[in-house]
Amino acid sequence: MVDGLHQYTGELGSGSNTSIANIVQSIEDQITSIRQQQERSTLRHLLDATDNQEDMIMNYRRIERLFRQLQCQVTLGIGSVVQVQLENSLLRGMLPVNDARYNSSYSMTIKRRGCTAKTREIIHKDLQTWTTNPESEKIYWMNGMAGTGKTTIVYSLCEWLESTNRLGASFFCSRISSTCRSLSRIVPTLAYQLARYSPAFRSALCTALKDNPDAGTLNVIQQFEMLIYHPMLRVKDAIPESVVIVIDALDECDDAYSVRLLLDVLLRFAEQLPVKFFVASRPEHVIRDRMMSRAGSTRFIVYLHDIEQSIVEEDIKKYLTEALSPMEPSPSIEQIGLLAQRSRNLFIYAATLVRYIYPDGIPVDSTDRLESILQAIGTSHAASDNRYKDLDLLYTTVLSAVFNDQVGDEEKERMRRVLWMVRV
Repeated sequence: MVDGLHQYTGELGSGSNTSIANIVQSIEDQITSIRQQQERSTLRHLLDATDNQEDMIMNYRRIERLFRQLQCQVTLGIGSVVQVQLENSLLRGMLPVNDARYNSSYSMTIKRRGCTAKTREIIHKDLQTWTTNPESEKIYWMNGMAGTGKTTIVYSLCEWLESTNRLGASFFCSRISSTCRSLSRIVPTLAYQLARYSPAFRSALCTALKDNPDAGTLNVIQQFEMLIYHPMLRVKDAIPESVVIVIDALDECDDAYSVRLLLDVLLRFAEQLPVKFFVASRPEHVIRDRMMSRAGSTRFIVYLHDIEQSIVEEDIKKYLTEALSPMEPSPSIEQIGLLAQRSRNLFIYAATLVRYIYPDGIPVDSTDRLESILQAIGTSHAASDNRYKDLDLLYTTVLSAVFNDQVGDEEKERMRRVLWMVRV
């Protein structure tokens, strides 16, 4: 029986829809567990006969439930060409923001990226545990001061979620994009991506859109109720476990009042939905007040800027070592250590150093730039309690070079590009 199930899931999982692939992988995990139990030695099997039998029954019950989910997803995902075209038209009518997806072409334009290998390992492990634990909180709020590397961590989270078929939807807010900073586009975009993720949800959502084709233009509360909450409740049993919806940089949205309303509906409805929500932002008072207003087990909070400085400093060393390794000669261990120490938990400081010292695709004297930065660091006063004072010093060093008469126009333009990249 197990071999038959394995063959069936292998054929179904090949090239299938993401949510279906998630369910198939869960079935595979249960099959693996059953096989491991069957392969136990005879002696151990006799000693643990009762426990083994109960485990086997639980595995088969989980497989039965997963197959019901699978049947629902496949059944609702089958439609005629005309029906598919109608559904696509309804979904596009919500005007989703394609640039807001974590790995959109826009993300390449603004050089969004994930974490350097072997960095932020503790937070990544915690996020994966939160995702896969069915008993964990429905909302995970990661907040941190400017420059602490939130978006990079969230990008890596999305990469992992997508690689394990758990990414339901993502919306990366950005104040420099008129569409990505519009809070009114978040819910329709998340609903659109969820419809692409799950055939069952797509069917329920399109049914709702037939009755309310203008739902995407309503206020955020009605959007959430019509486009996510009610459609998802209709197919709740078909949604696979551990699916996560990600919202990054919520503080960069242009409507503080609607931000508060969105958090209110998340806190109100999250417990009733089969998905989890991950939100990252600065600890702006509007967001902090809403998140702290709801006591209980609904949300989990992580303060990124409170992570032990020695841990973050080691991660920054790894990042600087990798990013500056192509230099000839490469910075010494001592130089990397000094730059990392001066970054003081601010990844934006380290990233700015890299963009100035070794800009991508722009020929400069990187050794001279490194020396100028080290000299500025060496002649500065002892670090104060204001961690952003060192960042100001870094910007001052670059600006001083820009206005130096001995620097050519081409070099000045390169420096302006560095400062522009920091600003955006």
